[in-house]
Amino acid sequence: MRSLLYTILLAACCLNLPRTSMAQSPEPANTDKVEQSQEQPPNEHWTQILPGLDMQIIKQGKGDRQVVEDDIVNMVYNAKVKGAKVHFAATQPNKGFRFQINKSNILPGIKKGIIGMREGEHRRLQLAPQFGFGNKAVKNVPAGSTLIINIMIDQIQTPVRWETLTPGSGERQAQKGDVLKVQYVGKLANGTVFDSNQSFTMPFVFGLGSTHVIAGMNIGSVGMKVGETRRIVIPPAFGYGDKARSKIPARSTLTFDLTCLAIEDGVVFKTTKTSDGPVIQDGQTGLFAIRMEAI
Repeated sequence: MRSLLYTILLAACCLNLPRTSMAQSPEPANTDKVEQSQEQPPNEHWTQILPGLDMQIIKQGKGDRQVVEDDIVNMVYNAKVKGAKVHFAATQPNKGFRFQINKSNILPGIKKGIIGMREGEHRRLQLAPQFGFGNKAVKNVPAGSTLIINIMIDQIQTPVRWETLTPGSGERQAQKGDVLKVQYVGKLANGTVFDSNQSFTMPFVFGLGSTHVIAGMNIGSVGMKVGETRRIVIPPAFGYGDKARSKIPARSTLTFDLTCLAIEDGVVFKTTKTSDGPVIQDGQTGLFAIRMEAI
């Protein structure tokens, strides 16, 4: 008699980047966080970033951290055609627009124009057509328009980074919903090992995309092949954040050397039923990854 052994692993959504077309943005809304600091600089003086892309710093930001190309940022903005009185796009009240700069299809003038900004900084950008929508007409924006965009950066996050130490083999690459068997060593920024399963006879098993592991592990494991070893550097926002855990201080950047031993088929599905068992807490609902084995 053959039966199915269900290994149920808690799961959650991976990082989803927002849609980044300015033409697809919400209709103009209350953008007080941007508007309150927008006192017009005298003489309309603009500083050139690139030919066709100019800026004015309306309010200085704070701190030493400046936006770089692969950062994840949250910005508040409004945008209008130069000379127009009405904005054609803006963020919703009390909400920002979150995206990873080098992995988004946001307007090229914004990608270039926010580099170097600090948290809290308000910047006004002037985009010639080649940095905006070019010769294409979009909703409420005529073809060939120069755009004026007011931006405030209210959060800068370092993304999860990784490098391959040992290449894997085969065609299969780990994707969300797969079940991975791995060995790992976890270290703090000062090199202190806080966790490892290298001395165990059993590999660590988790569903890719699950809350069985921290978000940074999910992000950094995508695309791995069997036999591959990766070094994954996880900033606090994708680790344990402001919470201290056992040997891990609050606000810690974590480094994992992760070796993929196996990639197995999994299924991700949503349940609304209550649950029990050692892994899933009573009464919990959400997304789950399931591995099915014949025994």
